[in-house]
Amino acid sequence: MSIIFCGVAIWNVIFLIVTIATAYLGRAADPGAWWHFTAGVFTGIFTMFTHCLVIIHMAGSSKGIKEAIGAYGLSDDPETGFQRRVRRNRAKISPYAYLGCLLIMSVVFLGGWHHAKLIRHEGYHFGLSFEWHRWAAWFAVAFNLYGFWKEYQVVQDNTRIIQELNGLLKEKGLVDKFEFIPVKK
Repeated sequence: MSIIFCGVAIWNVIFLIVTIATAYLGRAADPGAWWHFTAGVFTGIFTMFTHCLVIIHMAGSSKGIKEAIGAYGLSDDPETGFQRRVRRNRAKISPYAYLGCLLIMSVVFLGGWHHAKLIRHEGYHFGLSFEWHRWAAWFAVAFNLYGFWKEYQVVQDNTRIIQELNGLLKEKGLVDKFEFIPVKK
């Protein structure tokens, strides 16, 4: 999962760069310039997809670990603490994933608001909506980049937990072919 998330996050950063480039290089203040508007909406949706991918992975892996512990009669003692560690990982990523989605949605909303004002009132200069959109966008980009890094760290830790559970199940002879995540040899 860490490789998949890393690839999706890299594409997301590329889309963020393209969106920023279309804002500064391609006259985004012109109502007829739809490049920045289109790139912003697409990037907003893709950013939410990236965060949701991590949320879904964490929910699925916590359920899988819980079912494996119950199905194979493993004790979830404080020494291993698989469920506790996965819950802690979910708590670590939740602020980044949920707030990252909310921030990017607000930036897309503010950009649409500014763009709609430009289309309806071409003769006026609406600096306030532009400033709100610009500063919210820079904050959202910085927060999402930091959030992607923190989410990547948690996904790697979660992968190690799953591999540790796989090793424990193999060690006890409970499984021989089935694995949550293949362990590299």
